[in-house]
Formats: sequence, C-alpha cells, structure tokens
Amino acid sequence: MQPEKHIAVKREIFYEMIQHCMKSSPRIAFGMLAGRETAIEVVEMMSGLEADRSDPTNEMIECMETKSRLLGRGHRPLAIFRCHASGNAAPTQYEIETYSDPNVMLFIVSLQQGGVPLVKAYEIAASQARLVRIEVE
Repeated sequence: MQPEKHIAVKREIFYEMIQHCMKSSPRIAFGMLAGRETAIEVVEMMSGLEADRSDPTNEMIECMETKSRLLGRGHRPLAIFRCHASGNAAPTQYEIETYSDPNVMLFIVSLQQGGVPLVKAYEIAASQARLVRIEVE
C-alpha cells in the first residue's frame, strides 16, 4: 500500500495525541484533529467511549459536538484519531464503516509494539482504507 496523499501535523499536536493514548491505555482513547487549511494544528480529546462503550451512538454524538465546537472556532476537522492498545495500526472494519467521510482522515495509534507507539493515517472512502503519509512539522 503506497501513500499517495500526505497530511502535515504540528509536532506538539502529534505528541499530545500519542501521550493521550499512552495515558489512557488499555482503555480506548480517541479525539479529533483540526486545522485552518490542510495542516493539523489543534487536537480535541474525546471521552464518549469511556462513558458507555456499549452504545456507538455516544461516540457519533460526541464527534458531531466536537466538530461543531471546532468549526465555531474557525478550525476545520481534518482527522479522527483512535488508539489501538493491543491491535495493529490498521483500521478495523468498524472504523472503516463508521469513519467514512473522505474529507476526514483516520489516524490509528497502535501501542502493540511493546509500548513504542506506531501512528498511521488513512483516507477512508468507498469502504476502502488508503494509507496517507504523515509529515510531522
């Protein structure tokens, strides 16, 4: 799978996302990444899965509320991130079905490698996940 697209992320935002995942592990961690153009400049941590993991509707409601807050501050949602505490850095079928907006990428932070985080980004469209190159600035 060869990355065709790329996305830029501010270094401090990239590490804040990883820290959130490591601190939350083994619980599920997720959040939204946003910016003003095509570079990620802002991270919003979300907690819906902590409240009730049995109902995925909670996650979608929190995503919509977070997106609205970001838009209200002039930021465009560019990606969702999710932590895979014991899984690899590839999207699950649930994630492919749930995060299918081609304008919002999916970042997966895997902690499977003995505590060394592995981060990959994907563009999800037409039930397919395509790898996107991450540029940490």
